[in-house]
Amino acid sequence: MRRSMFTTFLTGALALALAGCGGSDSKKEPPQAKYEGAASAGDYAKLSVSGTTLSYNLTGANFGPASGTASLSSLFGNFWRSTSPAFDALLTDNLAVAKVPAGSGSAYVVGLQTEAPPDPNSIANKHYLYIEVKNDNTTSGWDVHIQDNAGVKTFTATSIGGSSASGCWKPLGNHLVAKNNLNDCSGVTDATADYRFVIKPGASRNGIVVDYVDGSGFGIGLEQVALTSNDLTGTYDAYYQESGGDGFSRVTVNGNSFSWAQCPAGSCQAPSVTGTIVLNQLCSGQAYDGVACATDSNGDSYNLLIDPDDNYYFAIGYSRNYLEVGSR
Repeated sequence: MRRSMFTTFLTGALALALAGCGGSDSKKEPPQAKYEGAASAGDYAKLSVSGTTLSYNLTGANFGPASGTASLSSLFGNFWRSTSPAFDALLTDNLAVAKVPAGSGSAYVVGLQTEAPPDPNSIANKHYLYIEVKNDNTTSGWDVHIQDNAGVKTFTATSIGGSSASGCWKPLGNHLVAKNNLNDCSGVTDATADYRFVIKPGASRNGIVVDYVDGSGFGIGLEQVALTSNDLTGTYDAYYQESGGDGFSRVTVNGNSFSWAQCPAGSCQAPSVTGTIVLNQLCSGQAYDGVACATDSNGDSYNLLIDPDDNYYFAIGYSRNYLEVGSR
């Protein structure tokens, strides 16, 4: 959540991801982890870290196949930098964000840490609220109910605007594949699925990233649990992306208010934007458990998904094109 005019471009390469603000530590190691998720254009994405080497792979209609490796050095906090190829990345215990080279440009990737095949007991029979981000920059909210009834794995999804979908799902590798209008997904593959769901179980809420296999977009969200005032607490370091550029930020949430600060070149400035938060309501005004509407001092509004226990902070622009992903 920031002022509408983009004032600070990150120098050099393509900047991204969440982190704290502080000095670099050349001896620090990134999390040794694997992540799966989606690129903003809709391709499926995998990231992995071994030592200080990051490997990435994209498959899909827009960028894929695209892959590469990079040698990481500590930038500050949870931010890491590669100079060849030139990009930055956020790596934490729950998620990763990176803007990796792909084709003639770059792909903005969001992934959740995935170390093992999904356990239906941890992820099924729950509702997930995610915000869809399409390639034309339109957004909408979806409630997807992932069900496992004595081994019969189905889903139903309803958009906030009233559209609906239903079908089957099954585990495949460390994610789920889902297909519309089928009751049995035994024959569904990554290539024939309509969606890929990456779900990370959490202490309070599961995280979810949705990849649209046709390359039309992606979604990011949390298990649907009604928000309380106790959920609106903490300081989140984040990476934001908008039509004018991208950058680092720090958001402090305190009850029904928040403050936002830019963090250029590794040091956070004094807050430049403040605002208010309304619980369990979309920015359209519709009451809906599990989401909040944040409105900043410029009058811009954002659908907000937040969890202080599992350290998620997602702000998706309602009044303008904007995506901010953060963690504590």
